[in-house]
Amino acid sequence: MERLYWVHDRSPGQTKTRQLIDGAVPLIDRLVALSRLRVLRPVTRQVLDLIRTLRH
Repeated sequence: MERLYWVHDRSPGQTKTRQLIDGAVPLIDRLVALSRLRVLRPVTRQVLDLIRTLRH
């Protein structure tokens, strides 16, 4: 049985969530840029395959 767990940020103004997003966006941007490098293409394919698997 699959379960989904939801996290609720009860900090004032959801500051913890905003801090997480502020830190994650530049990191994700950098990872997307690096994914275009030939040496990282196999890893990029694995990540995309994992995402596809999780979507279905």
